[in-house]
Amino acid sequence: MTVSEMLTLLGYRLDDPNEDRYIGTVKLAALNAHQDTVVDLVSAGMLPGLQRHIDFDCPSTGYALPLSGLSPYLRYISSFQYQAAFRGWITKVDVDDLGELQDNQYTKGTDKNPICYVWSNYYYLLVDTYGGTYSHVRLFYLMQPSVMLVSAQSKLPSSLHEPLTRLAESDLRMTYKHGTLEEAITMRNEALKSIMTINEQYKQGLIA
Repeated sequence: MTVSEMLTLLGYRLDDPNEDRYIGTVKLAALNAHQDTVVDLVSAGMLPGLQRHIDFDCPSTGYALPLSGLSPYLRYISSFQYQAAFRGWITKVDVDDLGELQDNQYTKGTDKNPICYVWSNYYYLLVDTYGGTYSHVRLFYLMQPSVMLVSAQSKLPSSLHEPLTRLAESDLRMTYKHGTLEEAITMRNEALKSIMTINEQYKQGLIA
């Protein structure tokens, strides 16, 4: 549905179709606030319009991920070393597991088996040799969706529009004390569960 249609749906869900309580800009801000939440919960394959890649030489001090411009970074997908001496996918590890992996000679990052991690919007490559041969990286990531405008079409697949409006509704109800807190929390949890269900259906090939 269009953004305008989502705003209309949100107005009906809030029992406020004539905008007596919630003006359009407030509802639009709530929808935009939860776009990133939805994108963070679904598979990258559901969001082809948000997939990007960037090539860079990664120093030992890390590489600042693009946070502005046309393709601001939101979420890591994968990364690849493409220099002639070593071509292959890089294993990403969780920051919480980093210390234990680096203490083990068989699991720490090396030139032939590089690992990476993302921390505070910096990309770190763990290898033996920086510069020249082993630091050339191609990073695939999801960009932050652009701000939705009333006249525009959402970048999210249509199956996610309804749960997005429910997240916005729960947020507005909590912010403006419209109904009980328990009702708003239940609404939010149901919306998140719906997003996860849709994502699982996508992974199983049940929806496009």
